[in-house]
Amino acid sequence: MSLSNKYFRKLRKNLLTALYAYEVAEVKPSRKEVLAQVMADLKPSSKLKRHAKRIIATVIDKRDIIDNILRNHIKSTLFDRMGDLEKTILRIGAAEILFYRHLVPIAVAVNEAVNLAKLYVDDKFASLVNATLKGIAEEVTGSHASQKENKS
Repeated sequence: MSLSNKYFRKLRKNLLTALYAYEVAEVKPSRKEVLAQVMADLKPSSKLKRHAKRIIATVIDKRDIIDNILRNHIKSTLFDRMGDLEKTILRIGAAEILFYRHLVPIAVAVNEAVNLAKLYVDDKFASLVNATLKGIAEEVTGSHASQKENKS
């Protein structure tokens, strides 16, 4: 099952918005409220909803694990100085690579995170996202991610 169509692109934008809002909220909304925000303007789809639930749960529950992995691929001081938006973009991409690469091809996860970085931050940050997520992909697959994707 490939999660790379246009609906999943919109889903990732909505995930970024909702998870960023969750991150900066003084009173954390429930996951159900976060999911409702993500799904608000998307067509009803069980695949979209399942993936949204997965990413929401993973980014919230495994945040410390994801952040430690990100710190291993980015200077810790740089990661710690990043804004919440930038960290959220990286967390979504890392979550897809670390926990859902059987559902989302690594190249798609990297590309979608890079696109979010370009859209909401800038090209310099997009380059950092690309290098960071490719490094994580190489670590978890034990090989060069782009070579592995091309051989499939």
